[in-house]
Amino acid sequence: MATNIRKAIDRLNAPDATPSFELMWPVFGGTRDNITCTQSDYFGFYALSSAIKSLLRGINFIVASQSTLESGLLAPSIGLSYTGAFHSLMSFLALEGRPHFESFGWARKQSDGNSGVVKKPPELPTMVAAILKVNNRWSFECRTRSHKARWRELLQVFGKRSCTIPEYYRRLFNYMFWGRQKERIPVIDALKNPGILRANRLQLEDAMDEFLDRIADVRHAALYRAFGEDPRVVEAIWNKEATSSSGIEGQAIEFCSFSEAMFAHVSSDVVGLISSLNPKASVRNALRVGIYFPGLDTPRVDDVSSEALRSQLWRIDTWLKQ
Repeated sequence: MATNIRKAIDRLNAPDATPSFELMWPVFGGTRDNITCTQSDYFGFYALSSAIKSLLRGINFIVASQSTLESGLLAPSIGLSYTGAFHSLMSFLALEGRPHFESFGWARKQSDGNSGVVKKPPELPTMVAAILKVNNRWSFECRTRSHKARWRELLQVFGKRSCTIPEYYRRLFNYMFWGRQKERIPVIDALKNPGILRANRLQLEDAMDEFLDRIADVRHAALYRAFGEDPRVVEAIWNKEATSSSGIEGQAIEFCSFSEAMFAHVSSDVVGLISSLNPKASVRNALRVGIYFPGLDTPRVDDVSSEALRSQLWRIDTWLKQ
């Protein structure tokens, strides 16, 4: 993906480049089943814009999730952590060659034979995913707004031999699937051989689909039902240890940690990528416009608790403003 982005910037840096930068988003055409894009030769530009924009959108949710967690507002903290993680997911997918676009133009041939651009007619897709193929060419597909479908895009990313599943996904899985076994072990067998439970413990690869769906479900549970899903809460209730809030404290802490780790990972990847890019002034200006329009809630970078993450975010901000 980094190679495709670098080639896109090189093409746009060329003296004879004439991109349609008066448009702040990609322009698609064709039909729902056969989406085309005349900007394919430099589409990596839009993928980079999508990655950075999603990252900047998530900053304040990370800050707010930490603040609400410290205040004991657990369900709001879970919801904010999830939202920060979701924005990080969109940035991660863009960097992995699967950016999603809900702001775009649609080229349509008018009845008089002239071409025009209309913005998302109702019968056309509300979201388009761009997929970078092995031949370094882009294809374009319709997508829904389903959060589960968005998390399931990771199945394609993690299925690549070149991709290593980040450790923070495994930590969250171990928390959410605590105690789950691949198959039922009789109590007598477990007593005779305690190690059998450890060997039979469910692994991330065994339940990836269910795991990603449950991440998406967290949002609804936290925001609309005001509770979380702590795998130890039933045990705690039986032991008369749980109150209405302590039952979701574990999930609030875990999701805050997951969101921060995901954000740090993606920020680091963006910094590594842009350090090798040197777009000319007009290209950098167009990138800024695409990222900041419509206006973002001003990212509270100074309030990010991690010094390393703050440094990465400031490097991105400095690069954009050069």
